[in-house]
Amino acid sequence: MELKRPVTFHIEQLGAIKDATITLKPFMVFSGDSGLGKSYAAFLIHYLYVLLSSGRLSIFLEEKGFKYEDLMLNNKKEGILGTVDIKSLIDWINNNAVNYIGHLIGNANLNGKINIEIPFPKDEITFSYKEEFFGMDHMEHSYMSISLEGLIYRAPQNTGYLGVDPFSELLHAYLVQEVFGDSRFVFKSLILPPGRCSLIGLRATTTKASIGMYEEYLRNMEDFEHISFTHTKKADNSDLIEMIKSINNGVLKRDNSYKLIYETDNIQIPVTAAASSIKELVPLTLLIEKYSLSKLSILFEEPEAHIHPAKQVKLADLMVAIVNSGAHFQITTHSNYILDGINDAINLYKLKQKDTNTYSRFIKEKGYSEDLLLDPDKVGACYFYKNDDGTVSVRQQSLEEGIPYDSFYDVIRNNLPNSMALSQLLKEDEDDL
Repeated sequence: MELKRPVTFHIEQLGAIKDATITLKPFMVFSGDSGLGKSYAAFLIHYLYVLLSSGRLSIFLEEKGFKYEDLMLNNKKEGILGTVDIKSLIDWINNNAVNYIGHLIGNANLNGKINIEIPFPKDEITFSYKEEFFGMDHMEHSYMSISLEGLIYRAPQNTGYLGVDPFSELLHAYLVQEVFGDSRFVFKSLILPPGRCSLIGLRATTTKASIGMYEEYLRNMEDFEHISFTHTKKADNSDLIEMIKSINNGVLKRDNSYKLIYETDNIQIPVTAAASSIKELVPLTLLIEKYSLSKLSILFEEPEAHIHPAKQVKLADLMVAIVNSGAHFQITTHSNYILDGINDAINLYKLKQKDTNTYSRFIKEKGYSEDLLLDPDKVGACYFYKNDDGTVSVRQQSLEEGIPYDSFYDVIRNNLPNSMALSQLLKEDEDDL
């Protein structure tokens, strides 16, 4: 899933974040201290994918008076239905994004001012229609052909409710085309919020979630409810399935009553009784089993939660592989092990570009997979830090040498001298004995 146009998120104010600019990349990595708004920024990126994978645009069109029922009453054979001013559309998207983030965090009064910049080729776009006739089964059928900038939706004449909104479908297709280059592209967005392992086994239909991110997560999980673990694995996901098995040290299955279980070394237990590290990755495991990864956008908060450092590195490898399969990823992290894994993939890519012979020899000696490569042009790394006035700034990091470890430098600089001094004191005391 490649980007056709650069998409830029300008944050004038969102929570504590002030005057920040974030450029969209397929793999977004947000790091920095806790409580600085990394999740807010990640939610903002996630919103774009939600917008382009849902029917939210129908709200905007209803506000602008685009109703299919009104079109059916029009007696003309063809004409202009109306225009959409791109600025008014972007203004609506910006306001809707802030409202959506407020919904995710359970704050309906969230204040924010942002601007999502998509370089559209026109200042306004036009809906038009034309009556068309087609012969079928020795009968002539009439259709209403509704078009938007070369995209067409044909609806039978003299029918009742269509079940879909043609205007919303066309505007959605137009936005997808301008961002990703293909109006037919249909994908799914998924959110994996912090604390997700405690929600395993709960359902959105029976659980009242006061915070929107958990409600959305539970609904995502219900999409996986009827997955079959006995179907033939898709070839394009088989390597990823093996990677997640290695991280989990086992597999997920369904028992005779269709409950999800975890199996390792021929021992089976309900997944709700499995280790937290297993439950943290249940959504990702199911996702890899069920969906074409080229049609996914995943927001993964704190992927390192409850996971041993050795497996965090493996998880970083898995995320790199998922991005290389065409998915888009956004993560918030405090883990240097996650960054280590991503940086290895970036640097291996650079080494291969520079000297293929040296690259081949190196990965053979060190045991790296040939597929563990990450084009740095696919990565956007953002570091969050607090200013003296209490506001938060965001620095888009250079990837010349991989993702910098800005998040950990201060801790090392402040604590290492104390640790060394303490060790020296203990050594001196031992020498005095």
